[in-house]
Amino acid sequence: MKKTLLIGILLILLYGVSAAQLTPYRGSYEMLRKAEAGSYIADAPSLALLDSTHSYDVTSYVIRLDLNEESNNIRKAQTTIRGVARQNLDSLDLNFIALTVDSAKYDGAACTVHRRSGKIWVPTPSLGQGQSFAIDIYYHGVPSDGMFFASTRNGDDHTYTSCEPSDTRYWFPCFDEPWDKADSVELFCTVGTGRTVVSNGVLVEIINEGAGRYTYHWKTTHPISTYLISISVAEYSVITDYAHIGNDSLPTVYYVYPEDSSDAAYDLANTPDMIEFYSSRTVPYPFMGEKYAVAMSSIFNGWGAMEHQTCTTFGDRLITGNRTYEWIDAHELAHMWWGDMVTCGDWRNIWLNESFATYFDAMYTEYKYGYAAFQERRADFFNSYQNEDQQYRYAVYNPPSQYLFGAVEYEKGALILHMLRRLMGDTSFFAALTDYANHYRYGNAVTEELKAHLETYYGDLDWFFDEWIYQAGHPEYSWSWWQRQEGSDYYLNIAIHQNQSNAPIFKMPIAFKVHFNTGSDSMFTVWDSLQTQYFTLTFSRRPTAVYFDPENDLLKEVNQYTSFDEEHPIPGNFYLARNYPNPFNPSTTIKYEIAGDGPVCLTVYDVMGRKVKRLVDSYVSAGNYSVVWDGSDDDGIQVSSGVYLYVIKTPNGGATKKMNLIR
Repeated sequence: MKKTLLIGILLILLYGVSAAQLTPYRGSYEMLRKAEAGSYIADAPSLALLDSTHSYDVTSYVIRLDLNEESNNIRKAQTTIRGVARQNLDSLDLNFIALTVDSAKYDGAACTVHRRSGKIWVPTPSLGQGQSFAIDIYYHGVPSDGMFFASTRNGDDHTYTSCEPSDTRYWFPCFDEPWDKADSVELFCTVGTGRTVVSNGVLVEIINEGAGRYTYHWKTTHPISTYLISISVAEYSVITDYAHIGNDSLPTVYYVYPEDSSDAAYDLANTPDMIEFYSSRTVPYPFMGEKYAVAMSSIFNGWGAMEHQTCTTFGDRLITGNRTYEWIDAHELAHMWWGDMVTCGDWRNIWLNESFATYFDAMYTEYKYGYAAFQERRADFFNSYQNEDQQYRYAVYNPPSQYLFGAVEYEKGALILHMLRRLMGDTSFFAALTDYANHYRYGNAVTEELKAHLETYYGDLDWFFDEWIYQAGHPEYSWSWWQRQEGSDYYLNIAIHQNQSNAPIFKMPIAFKVHFNTGSDSMFTVWDSLQTQYFTLTFSRRPTAVYFDPENDLLKEVNQYTSFDEEHPIPGNFYLARNYPNPFNPSTTIKYEIAGDGPVCLTVYDVMGRKVKRLVDSYVSAGNYSVVWDGSDDDGIQVSSGVYLYVIKTPNGGATKKMNLIR
C-alpha cells in the first residue's frame, strides 16, 4: 500500500549557513589555508616520513644573523648546530638551500663541505654512536624562500620568516623535519636603529654594536621544531598584557605597527582570556616562563598567520579594529598546544596540528559567544569542507601534497573531533586529550598514538578512525518515519539509508528528537551501521514530528523523504545533492539523480516560501543531472543576498535544501 505523509516543506538545516551573524567571531579558513599553501605548493620539497632513518639528533641551534634590510639580504651569518650521533658516522648532512657557504668548522676545526640535493655534507671522522658534535656554518646571501624582505603599508622595511612545512632550510642549515626538536635555540639578529627583532622565547639582551646597529638576543629552552623557529623585524610599537594561570602570570606581548596600535589593542584584547580558557580545558599554557606574543607582518600579503612557537606571526590586514579575524588569533594560539607543544610526527599526520587548533578555536567561540555561535562556526566548517570535497575527495590521514593545507585537515578534522567529543562525553574526551598532551609534551605524536589515548577512556575506536580518518568522504543519509497505533501504544518506525559513493558505509550513533501530541519531547539514539536499516520504538503518546540529529553533531548530508511506500520506505527514486559552492556568488550548481523516467520540478524559494525561480519543470529520463542557478529570478533580475531554498518534487516524493547567496 502506498501512503503519503503530509510533512510540508522540510528545511534541512544540517551544517548550513545562517543568514544571521551572531558574533564577529566568524570567518573562512579557506582564506587562511590558501595563504598558507601558496608558497608551499609552488616549490614543494619531498616530504620525508617519520619512519625514515636519520643518523643524529640536534640538541641546539645558535643562529647569528646580520641583516642588510636596505639590500634585502643576509650580510653574514653563522649557525652552530650541536647534536648527538645515533650511530657511527663519517659525515653529517644538513638541509640547506641556495645561500653561499663561506666556511665551516667541525668541533672547532676548519673543514670542507659538499653540496648536493638541497643538502650540505660535513665530514665527521671517527664520530661514534652517542658522541656529541658541534658544526659551525658561515654563510651569506639572499634567501629564495622561508625568509622574506618586504615593506609595510607605509613603505617601511620589514623582514619575517614563514617556513611550514620545510622552508627553514632556506635561511639557516638545520635538520629540517618536524620530528627532530632542538632542546634550545638562541638567535642573535643584528639590525639598524629603530627596528625591533621578535623571535621565540625570551629577549635576553639588546647589544649596541655601534654605528647605529643593534643585536637582539633571543633564547628558548623548550624543545622546538625547525619550522616553528622565526624572526620578525619591523619598527614596532609594543603592547603588553598578562594572562593569569594558577598563581603565575604570562606576558602576552603584541608587536604592532604604530599606525595600527589602537586597532590592534582592541582586536587582540581577548588573547589572555583565550590562553586562560585553553589552559582550563587540558593542560596549562606549555611555554610558561617565556611569553606569548603576536608580531604583525606582511605574511601572505598580510592575510595569513603562522603559529611560530611563543610568537605568532600575524598578517597586518587581519587587524581591523572590529575583531573580524579574532578567530585567527584563537586558532594560532591553540597551536601552542596542538602543533608546537605536541607536533605531528610527520606531514601525513598534519591533521593533529590543524584540526585540533581549528576545533579549539570553535570551542572558544562556544565559551565566549554562546552555543548558537558555536553551531554557526561548525556550519562554516562544513560548508568549507564540502566545497572542497565536491572538487576532490581525500582522507584526513596522509593528504595529497597539494592539499596539505586543505579543508579536510582543518574543517573536516575539527568536525571529527566534535563527533568524538559527543561520542565520548566531555569528561572522557578532555581527560583523554589531557593525557595525550602530557604524554607527548614537547615531542611528536602520530594518529595511532592519539587513538590509543582516546581508547583508554572509551574502548575500541578502530571502526571510527577507519571510516573517518583513514578513508575519505562522509555519510549521505536518506530517511523517513511513520507510525501506527495498536491499542494505547504508538509504534514509531524509522528507516535510514546511506547513499554515498566513494566512501565507506558509516557506523555512527544518530540522535533523534520526537515531538508528541502532548507538547512534550523525547530524545533517543540509534546505532546505524548498514546501508539500509530500520528501527522501531514504542511510545504511549502519539509522535507528531521527528528530527534527525537535532543538534547537528554529525558531519553528514541528509534528505528526509516526504512520500514513500510503507513497505519500502526508502524508495531510491531520487536524490538531491547539496549545491556547490555554498555560500556562492554569483552562481551555484545543483545536482540531482532520478532513478526512473518521470516529471521533475526543481524550484528556488526565498525563506518566506515565495517562488524565486523555476529551474526544472519537465519530464526527464532516469539519470544524473545538474543545473546552475545564476542568482536571478524568473524575470532575470538578480536577487539580493540571503538564504534560499531549493525544492525538488517527483512522483515519488520531494526534498528541500538551503543555500546562501552572498553578494
